[in-house]
Amino acid sequence: MDLFLKTLGVIFLAILLVGGLFAAWVTWRIWRFFRQIRRQMADTLDRFVVGMVPTAKITLQSVSHPDWTDLERIEEFASPLRTAGFVDVGMYDVVPAMMRLLVLLHPDEQLYAVVRQQPAHGVSLDLMAPMADETAWVYSTDPQRTLLDPPDFVVARSFPKLAAPMLLARMLADLPDGPRQPVSRAVFPKFYETLWAREFAWRVERGGLTDDEIERATQSSTGGGAIIDQSEMLRLQWDGAVREYYQDQLQDSLLATGRFTAQEWEKIRERVRFVHDKLGWEDLLQLCDLSPVMADDEVGDTQEEQIAREAERIAAAFPPKIAFPRINDLLLPHSRFQKIGTVDGPLAADVYLAPEMDLPGGYYGPDDDD
Repeated sequence: MDLFLKTLGVIFLAILLVGGLFAAWVTWRIWRFFRQIRRQMADTLDRFVVGMVPTAKITLQSVSHPDWTDLERIEEFASPLRTAGFVDVGMYDVVPAMMRLLVLLHPDEQLYAVVRQQPAHGVSLDLMAPMADETAWVYSTDPQRTLLDPPDFVVARSFPKLAAPMLLARMLADLPDGPRQPVSRAVFPKFYETLWAREFAWRVERGGLTDDEIERATQSSTGGGAIIDQSEMLRLQWDGAVREYYQDQLQDSLLATGRFTAQEWEKIRERVRFVHDKLGWEDLLQLCDLSPVMADDEVGDTQEEQIAREAERIAAAFPPKIAFPRINDLLLPHSRFQKIGTVDGPLAADVYLAPEMDLPGGYYGPDDDD
């Protein structure tokens, strides 16, 4: 009887131990899943403050017969400007930003008038003066225009309550006497695209948004005090925009080396990864995905937890360019990244090639259902 009870106790303890390990494994899987979902939501949800998280680059595409959602409001801005000597330049879609523009210019004053239609903010007017010293003056009726601090090469002011004639008068009174760049139909798209890209690059190099800018942006979107959840989402969205910016810039730098032919680049472009010290530790862990290790049948639950903890320890303890190769060593041999070089601009980065998807077991290791 005693032997039976002891055996039963051992079995019961074994069941508890296995159950505890299984629960820990499930908890880790759930935590990792929701961490990925959180990141994806920040990258894919509609941005709650349109214009606060712009794309790094835009292209103006001319349109002949656009659909305006509020043509009457557009003409409230455009008609008095035509009377004041402005002439129509054209209409454009801003890609990929969700904006449509009606553009006019004043040949004598060397000014552009940009009537903007945005889904979230309706119709607004920007008066723009491109100066000969590569600076620009922008007077706007859009209250969003000054929520973010302008760079030193832009003078931006917002007057939401002014009609077009009053906004023009205010701008002409404030403009300095210095020379301005010539304005024309041919020059406008490049001017607008370049100014947009310069502003974004300046904000990225400055380190993203300041705390004051985030507070102003969230106050504007809620009509009250800053909300923590929205502030965090705005930070995450800017983090995503900055990652895309550096990815594009580093890719351009790599291609400029001439190392790859067009045909070679098409074969590997989806597998190229850039590791630089602007990456956060969560970015780094996402880049060197541990799924191949966790999917291997030979890796036990306890070892999975040890590997995950070690990867997080390394990511938190070392700069990304040092941490990445160490974490890479934790991956299964056929799932490791191969270093293929370095690039120097716009920041120093190591270039890695992710494993091919069609290798044995695939990038994510053996299929659990096999």
